[in-house]
Amino acid sequence: MAPTIDCAVQSDGESMPPAKFVDARNEKQLVGDVRNGFGSKTAKVLLKPGQCGAEWVTQAFVTELTAAGLAVTCKEPGQASPADFVVTGELTELYTTLYMTYDPNVRVTVTVRSGPRLLLEKTYQGKHVEPAVVASAQEYEKAYAGTLQDILKQAVPDIAKSLGSTDRRAGG
Repeated sequence: MAPTIDCAVQSDGESMPPAKFVDARNEKQLVGDVRNGFGSKTAKVLLKPGQCGAEWVTQAFVTELTAAGLAVTCKEPGQASPADFVVTGELTELYTTLYMTYDPNVRVTVTVRSGPRLLLEKTYQGKHVEPAVVASAQEYEKAYAGTLQDILKQAVPDIAKSLGSTDRRAGG
């Protein structure tokens, strides 16, 4: 099982734990392949030992939610109270084929709940293309970072909007 991170977020004084992203892919370490000039696969691209795609996505969401003005703190799984907002996510795609360019496919489903109420459930897919120069780890990281940034530009406003979709003072 892939490691997960749980985080609490506060919006207008209300906490929102845990932001938990899990890696739902079958091959957790495989993130791409390299192709030669004829389009044939010549190598697999794997995460470095100890790296986890879900952890990378979670940290990016925590960073961007914080940048959007939400106070973020980390908690252990299951520490959310019934009054909290809960953000969970599922990484379903993280793959790129290197053939002249890096064109990563990253897909994440994000769910926001307030107690038993579903406030948001949406799948986001990012796109970002980088030129391939030397097929280095740094180039892959840059391409994936751009793709995840595209997802975050879509998801963070939706998450922030979903937080405003409940009025706890009115019993909602």
